[in-house]
Amino acid sequence: MNWNKPFGVALLINLLDHVILLETQNLIPSANNLTCFGYNCEHYVCTWVPGDITIEYVARWRDEQNWNFWHNCRHNTSNACEFYGEIINYRIVAVQPKAYVGTTNSIVEIRLDFDNIIPLPPRNLSIVSTAETLDAEWIDSPGFILNNQLNFILRYRQNDSQYWSSTPEVETHYYEIEGLIPFTLYEVQLRARYHANDGVYGNWTSPVIVKTKEGNPSGLVPVLPKFEYNKNTLRDVLISWMELPLNNRRGILLGYNIQLESVEASQQFQVPANQTSLLIPGLKRNINYTAYISAYNAIGSTEPSIVVIPTSEDIAQSVSLYVYAITLACVTVVFLLSCVCWVKIKKFKSHMEPLPEPHFFKFEIPDNQPTFKPLCETEIFDELKVKKPAGHSESHVLLEQGEESDCKQSNVISTYAIVKEL
Repeated sequence: MNWNKPFGVALLINLLDHVILLETQNLIPSANNLTCFGYNCEHYVCTWVPGDITIEYVARWRDEQNWNFWHNCRHNTSNACEFYGEIINYRIVAVQPKAYVGTTNSIVEIRLDFDNIIPLPPRNLSIVSTAETLDAEWIDSPGFILNNQLNFILRYRQNDSQYWSSTPEVETHYYEIEGLIPFTLYEVQLRARYHANDGVYGNWTSPVIVKTKEGNPSGLVPVLPKFEYNKNTLRDVLISWMELPLNNRRGILLGYNIQLESVEASQQFQVPANQTSLLIPGLKRNINYTAYISAYNAIGSTEPSIVVIPTSEDIAQSVSLYVYAITLACVTVVFLLSCVCWVKIKKFKSHMEPLPEPHFFKFEIPDNQPTFKPLCETEIFDELKVKKPAGHSESHVLLEQGEESDCKQSNVISTYAIVKEL
């Protein structure tokens, strides 16, 4: 078969386009999110996300000094590689599927400048504490041996807080953090920035936890009203106070000092930290006293709180007046109650009927009345058979003299009796 030349060329071009289209449709996807930076001026790292996790990707680089020569990346993994060597100006890094190396298929490139350095965390962070400061020291991040290549910044916070405080950026390898609270746990971290890469810091170091040392307690001991217990000639005074707040202790509270001052003498007392009162016995009534109360720990003590104990003569006088007033009130109450009772009795008498005059019956024996023989008791009652006559309230009955009887009773009753009819 004879083919026309123009027709053959057109057919061949069509065939090549079709093959290229098929190959394009079957290309392995390229890597994504390619990022490169240096840990220092001679150690760089690149990372990416594979387009297909079943495919191996490789990275290569070339410098402007030898643009046509590609260097293979050391320590290559499926999504990262590290390479060494100082960058003079910039470097081009390319990542593509290993099957396409040497071609332009599925290739991703990035420019890595010499100042694109994010240092690793600084090393050997150590901290020495005082009561209110933390002195921090460290050495450079790995790969930096020259001074003034890195800038540093510290952050710190109380161990139970979520808010950080930061220090100014420094070029030195030490810093003193001031204005801290004594006897408090703090957490400190450090990071570095390459001096030529503004605003880009590396990662923070692992936290270092340190406790500030004890300091002098602060504030004043809150005092409470005093009480006096009076005796005949001397007095006992009880002084009390509240515990020193935890924020003011600034260490382990050991106890309280009480200094008692007067014109005659000075006394000092110490009580443990769990005691908040002191009874001072035997103080004179006519002398002013002043008590100075302070809390103390192993480092020092607070400023003293002052309790004034004045003379108690006025107190004794007021007590006497008080007793006199109570006595007078009791006497008045008794007098008033007596008056009320007297009035009640008078009113009661005024409403009562008068009692009849008493009437007593007088019994007389006539002079001419003959005598009678004494009778026995049994004989008398046998003879009493006379009834009272009508119309008379009472009658005299003369018992007749009876014969002698052989009564065995020894007692003899009178020969007269008064008989009343009931």
